[in-house]
Order: sequence, then structure tokens, then C-alpha cells
Amino acid sequence: MAKMRPAQNDSGHDEATASQQNDRELIAATVEALNETMPAGLRGDQIVAAAGRLVETAVKQPQVFARRAAKLTGEYARIAAGRSDVAPNAKDRRFVDEAWTTNPFYKRLGQSYLAFDEQLHGFVADLEMDPKTRLRTEFLAHLAGDAVAPTNTLLGNPAALKEARRTKGRSLIDGARHAMYDMKENGGMPSMVDSRPFVPGDSVAATPGAVVFRNEVLELIQYTPTTTKVFERPMLVVPPQINKYYILDLAPGRSLFEHLVGAGHQVFTISWRNPGPEHRDWNLDTYAAAHSRGGRRNARHHRGRRSQHAWGLCWRHHYGRCARPSRRPRRYANPIGEFPRHDHRLGCAIDDGHDDVDPGHRSGNPTKSAPRHSER
Repeated sequence: MAKMRPAQNDSGHDEATASQQNDRELIAATVEALNETMPAGLRGDQIVAAAGRLVETAVKQPQVFARRAAKLTGEYARIAAGRSDVAPNAKDRRFVDEAWTTNPFYKRLGQSYLAFDEQLHGFVADLEMDPKTRLRTEFLAHLAGDAVAPTNTLLGNPAALKEARRTKGRSLIDGARHAMYDMKENGGMPSMVDSRPFVPGDSVAATPGAVVFRNEVLELIQYTPTTTKVFERPMLVVPPQINKYYILDLAPGRSLFEHLVGAGHQVFTISWRNPGPEHRDWNLDTYAAAHSRGGRRNARHHRGRRSQHAWGLCWRHHYGRCARPSRRPRRYANPIGEFPRHDHRLGCAIDDGHDDVDPGHRSGNPTKSAPRHSER
């Protein structure tokens, strides 16, 4: 069982500093690129074709429809009698208004929709079809289920009605203006993100923390504990250089770091420097060396912690392998000390750690040889 100890704040350390380059411009450019290039999913003709295949498959398997229809009818009867246990997911923001649980009309309306949505997805899951058709029909079921949600209408959305009363109709005018903007500027699709500039430390990267180490290449951030006790073993989360560390700290309530510190973990992450023209000679050796030097310099600060959780994302896996000290195959060089790894987790990794995928063509001899020595 993981041990826990009283949380300590490193109040003597500097607060996290702003990036070398303008983060607001970087984030704005990223959001704009996503809005312009990210596909909505399937084209109209593909959706029509998927719907046709769904109908054709359903006709050939009428027992599936009959079974799901019977379940839905029975659930509707329980909803009408007030004996249904159907309830929205606690994380479903469409149904957070108290009216969905206290108002008899809205409670039954929400339960009816959720029961239909469950049986719709169950119906698609029960059908026998090829993998490609299944993926497209599942996507179509998600579209249909979301489209008929009562919260998409004014009368079926108690939160929208309350806001309209509070603002004396101003919210309805704003909504109409947003709809016109989406029709004109976003191909008729609802905007998925707020394209206004994000502010690091406010609307993004808002989890409290402090910089506890920095060198020319990176800054090490330690997040402030929010529990009275923390797990004894720290966790180091290392993002790839192509992303900001706050890809995992987007906003309050949607932050992995916020969740981890709330669960009692001691969380560290790395903020990579935005290289400029003067850093054109940096390569994988540069990042691996910065990774290792940071570990040696901070071993004293974190003395007493026996091992760590290591979590690498995306390309970070390669230099994580390369940064392992060749004479200590069970130890892992990193900015919070050269501790034995308790475990090593990978997210969106581009290989499984075997030598048949070699990062050597992107690095020099010192780095290429490190993982082979460390894995013998």
C-alpha cells in the first residue's frame, strides 16, 4: 500500500515564470489552426450512406430492434410511474441544473431522453456488422442522440430559461448572435472552443504550483498539494517538447494535474523552453543532457524519497530512454532526482520501447548509445 505523509509547501521557491515567448500568441495560433483544419467527422454523403447501411442491417436483424424497443417501453412505463432509477452522469453538464432532479416534468423529460439514448447505443452495439460500418454507425448514433437532447431547445433547458429571465432576454440575443457567427464563419457547426486569447495562470494552467528548478532548456514545476497528506512517492509527468505542459492543465475541472494533486499525489512536470533562432543547434542530446543534469542538481532537495512514478507523453518516451544512466539500469535520470523507477507509464507513445524503432536518426552518438546500455 502506498504510504502517505503530511503535505509540505515549498514556499521558498520562485513562482512559475512566464515562457520566453508570448504564450498568448502561441495558444491563439493553436486554437485557430484546430478550428480551421480539424474535420467534423464524416461528410454529408458518408453520413447518409452510414444511415442507409444501418437501416439495411436493422431490417435483416429485426430481433435486435424488438428487444431494445421492449426494454425502452418498459423503462418509459417506470418513468411515467415515478419508479425509474435512470439518472444522468454526474459529469454531464447538460443536466446539472437542480430542476432535472426536483421538477417532476423535467425529471421525467431527462429520464426519457437518457433511456432512449442508452437503448439507441445498445441497439447499434447489438447489431452484427463489419468494423468499418460499426464505427460509422456508432458515430451516427452519437450524432442522433446528441441532436435530440432536450437541452438543445429553449423550453427543454431549464438553465437557459433561468438565464433568460435573469438577463431579461439578453442571453437569447447573444445566443442568436453566436449562431449567426457559426453559420457565417464556422461552416454552420457550433464552435467547440472559446477562440478568445487564453491567459496562462488564469483561464489555462490555473493549478497552483511553483518552479523548483530551471536550466537553459527546462523548468521543473512542483504543484501545490491540496490534501492534508500526500503519497510518499512523487510523480513526474513529462510532456513532449512540441506541447506546453498545460496540455494536461487546460482549465479548472478539466485538468489532470488538478485531479492528481486532489487525489494526494506529489506532482512534478517539466515546462520546456521555447527555442529561438539562437538555439538552432539543439538536438535530442541537448534535451537528454538537460534532463539528466536537472536530476543530479536536485537530488539533495528531494532526498529521502525512495522511488518515483514516471509518466512520459508522446515523443518524450525516446529521450526518457536515452536519459537513463548507462551504469544504473534500474535508475532513471530526471529533474527530481536519480531515483529507482517504481513504474513507467507512457501516453500516446510512438513505440513500445523495443530497439526495432530507433530514434538514432534524430540524435547523436552519446544519446543513441544510452538506451542500449541501460536496457542490457
